[in-house]
Amino acid sequence: MSSVLVISAHSGLLDRRIVAQLNELAASGRKVRFVTTPVQLDGSGLHPAVDVIGRGADSPSSESGGGAAKTGSPIAADRIGPLKRLYRMLPQPVRLLRRDAGYTLFPNRQPPHTRFLVEAAAGLDADAVHCHDLETLPAADALCAAIAVRTGVRPKLIYDTHELFPFQEPSRSFQRYWTAIERRFIAGADAIIAVNSSIADELVRRYRVPAPAVLYNSFGVSLPDQNLTRAEALHRLGFAEEGPPVVLFQGGFTWARNLRNLVLAFASLEQRARLALLGGGPAAPGLQSMIRNQGMRNVSIASWVRPDELLSIVRRVDMGIIPYRGDRCLNDRFCTPNKLFEFMEVGLPICSSDLPELRRIVRGCGIGEVYDMSDASSIAAAVTDCLEKVRSGAFTGLRDTARTEHLRWPAQARTLLGLYDRLGV
Repeated sequence: MSSVLVISAHSGLLDRRIVAQLNELAASGRKVRFVTTPVQLDGSGLHPAVDVIGRGADSPSSESGGGAAKTGSPIAADRIGPLKRLYRMLPQPVRLLRRDAGYTLFPNRQPPHTRFLVEAAAGLDADAVHCHDLETLPAADALCAAIAVRTGVRPKLIYDTHELFPFQEPSRSFQRYWTAIERRFIAGADAIIAVNSSIADELVRRYRVPAPAVLYNSFGVSLPDQNLTRAEALHRLGFAEEGPPVVLFQGGFTWARNLRNLVLAFASLEQRARLALLGGGPAAPGLQSMIRNQGMRNVSIASWVRPDELLSIVRRVDMGIIPYRGDRCLNDRFCTPNKLFEFMEVGLPICSSDLPELRRIVRGCGIGEVYDMSDASSIAAAVTDCLEKVRSGAFTGLRDTARTEHLRWPAQARTLLGLYDRLGV
């Protein structure tokens, strides 16, 4: 039986892309260990056969959910020192300036969490080390080297990048630092996985690596259906059942996601549409102030829900929206966010920004339409037009699921297991 060591430095709710892959690898009969910084596992649907190393204090006990045991070295949230706590209290612009200064002054420092992850996985052997996102790649390389010293055989290294990581931010110091890390370590990977073709092509162009496998963020986690009625779901979102159609944005609240323009757009749509914002993040207080100051009754903010509750709410609204702009950084331009596949999973019509991968999937599969969303007025026009298309039954791909079959989890699972088979693990 092959053994796989999977490592992640994701925080908050455990990314369901990681959960789906862990579950598929465990179900295939492989021995799977998962090394993670503190993360929320409750309600994630993690397979009970996955051995979780260091769940940390941010997660409930194994008895309350997730089904995985805590073993190995603990990774506790209370190890955060007083200086780091003080840093987290600083305003976001000050924190970003300090961060960027660190990238400039210390270009050769290890990425955050590298030591954490290496210590947590110390002494563990594996046939493959599968690391999620660039910030874990140096740790994965170090673990492969340590295993090779102990056993005489270097495990296969699989680099699974969820983003065009160095280009998530417009900051040049951020881009230079992470590009140098990626260039240094990516050549040592035995296989590379990207979340879409545009990012895969960009990795080939930048680093001259073999073409990565493309594995989409499809919804691949089997979760219980809460079976909420429309009235119950809308109540959770802060609305009554009666009223104009409800458009949903769900995910992280950051200004970079064009949320200011999204909210302002609904000021002119009060009698025609309602906007539900489901999630949380640094922009939440500012969004609340905008809604309150403008007296907007057709916009509501609801906090994060557990992964096993999400789809029961998403399926009860009228349309999903992805308003991202592609002019801030390259990663935004090439995005295929989780919400795209969550909307797709429940057959929800999608109103999306006109970005390359979103256009190819949303319009190409007939599950929604893409628009210019550069300002509030263009978003308002997009919502109005897309809701009219929904009413007219224009999106035939919502009924013909064969058009999206290649994007759904069974196809992605075959890609994942095929890659492992080719590597011989």
